[in-house]
Amino acid sequence: MVSSVNVSTFDNKSNNKEHKPYNAITLKKAVFPKKFTNAYVLSFNYDASTVDLIKSLSNRTYVPDTHEWEIPESELVNVGKMFSNRLFFEDPSLEKKVVALIAEDLTSCLSAKDRLHGIKPESDFCFKTKPLPHQIEAFNYGLKRHQLLLCDEQGLGKTKESIDITVNKKDELNKVLVVCGVNSVRFNWAQEISIHSNEKSIILGNENDVLADLEKWLNDDTYFGIINIEKLRKTEIISKISEYVKSQKIGGVIVDEVHKIKNPKTQQGKAVANNLRDAKFKIGLTGTPITNNPLDLWNILNWLGATRDNYFAFRNKYVILGGWEGKQVMGFKNLNNLNADLQQIMLRRTKNDVIDLPPKIYKNEYIELSAQEKKEYKEQQNHISMIIKKIEDENGDIKEKEVPNILGLLIRLREATSGINSSVKSKIERLVELYTEEYLPLKRKIIVFTNFTETVKDVVDSLAEYNPLFVTGNVPLEERQQKVNLFQSSPEHNIIVGTIGAMGTGLTLNKASAVIFIDKSYSYADNLQAEDRAHRIGTEHSVNVISLIAKNTIDENIESILANKKEYFDKTVNTSNSNNGLSKKELKKILNNLIKQKSLYK
Repeated sequence: MVSSVNVSTFDNKSNNKEHKPYNAITLKKAVFPKKFTNAYVLSFNYDASTVDLIKSLSNRTYVPDTHEWEIPESELVNVGKMFSNRLFFEDPSLEKKVVALIAEDLTSCLSAKDRLHGIKPESDFCFKTKPLPHQIEAFNYGLKRHQLLLCDEQGLGKTKESIDITVNKKDELNKVLVVCGVNSVRFNWAQEISIHSNEKSIILGNENDVLADLEKWLNDDTYFGIINIEKLRKTEIISKISEYVKSQKIGGVIVDEVHKIKNPKTQQGKAVANNLRDAKFKIGLTGTPITNNPLDLWNILNWLGATRDNYFAFRNKYVILGGWEGKQVMGFKNLNNLNADLQQIMLRRTKNDVIDLPPKIYKNEYIELSAQEKKEYKEQQNHISMIIKKIEDENGDIKEKEVPNILGLLIRLREATSGINSSVKSKIERLVELYTEEYLPLKRKIIVFTNFTETVKDVVDSLAEYNPLFVTGNVPLEERQQKVNLFQSSPEHNIIVGTIGAMGTGLTLNKASAVIFIDKSYSYADNLQAEDRAHRIGTEHSVNVISLIAKNTIDENIESILANKKEYFDKTVNTSNSNNGLSKKELKKILNNLIKQKSLYK
């Protein structure tokens, strides 16, 4: 029984071989492993019962040349439990390792809340933002490993966890490269790094040539370099990064949305696995563990250095082939063995595991507009810039009669950020990606809010195959409730889209796991009301509140104003007038910022 294992010490009284009992089993690190990556060997005087026990291990192989048994690191816990009174360690550090692994295993049997109670960081590290208990666990987990797969459920703060871990390892890593599987999250990473650390970051290739930015980054004190995975398709870029990784000028690599590299045949799959494999420290991040098809894991594990198998050996180990020419995937096998190996590098917690009261978890997703959207935005921006001087009185204030006109112009500008007049709609493309990759696999429900009826239609069209529901001002009240009931009860309707005005109050939508704003109201109170359609009594999951913000646009100005309004709900001239919750002071601030931004989209 697990409880009978004494994890404080084994009966290994001395490293002196003279004191080794006859029935002792010597455990040591494999110098030349035959089968497993991180391998250990067991040697002992032949005993049939001992052999039978070793054969009961899921992963082991006999080495005839040395008459030893080879095991992977994942079996150390089982060996320690099985032979606790007979193990002999020639290396005292290995004994400490096995003891620690058994203790960790015992702890993992506890419920997450019990396990995390009173948890403390195992390193004297000064966190810039206070970590939650499960984030401390991830921090401690990262301290003990050179490669890890963080698979926390979306919204638990994997980004913060990876930032804290790598900043703590700054002295040994020199630089950390963040590879973004989704282009738009580059800006989010830069923001998160500034929030959770005192380190600087650079987005490689955002404004200048990637290679030029690389040289700049490596020759200054900026710790984090952020790059879009698509950039790694270019030979000259990945070759240069590979050179820096091998020389350890770049010691750490974080791959966000690591499932993007699951296909070893794609350019980005090859680029990461083949060229970033030698990094001293590696973290893969994904909100959804990849367990449906074991083949999806191979390239990820290959990059992490967590498998010695080539693709075909891995496939033969875990996949049942049949059908036409014996090449069709008919099923899977040995998944327990695969999961056991994964546990050596993977940390996965769900919101329900680690959070008592489901919170709202806020996240800004920064979107880069398409060329067509930028053109439309620039045209509207230039128009506003031309008439700004005409709307000011002698004191430089906005003439009262001009406020409605300016607000109308701002609406056109906001429509441009949502792609209303464009065939390419970057925000909606990101919305579709978010839903299909993070919420659809888990069968989670989402709410989508916007100010514009036309955007509601665009979203519904883009997600049509997933049976979205919609609520706008044109939908009768009775029908709205019918749609709400469908959303709450039907597994076939996991998306509801609506305007903030029509769906932001009076409805209960607490089956949702996420609230996504394509654009927001000027009023903080209105947005808060909309969020709380999901965050109500009966909410089963923490609610992700995601704002899609077009980079270098009015969206950022509005977000800044709303942030200030958190301390005082509504700072407006008149909440009921045509400014929709904007005071003149705030309107003036937006206009001034628009003038400053006029050269950003050329």
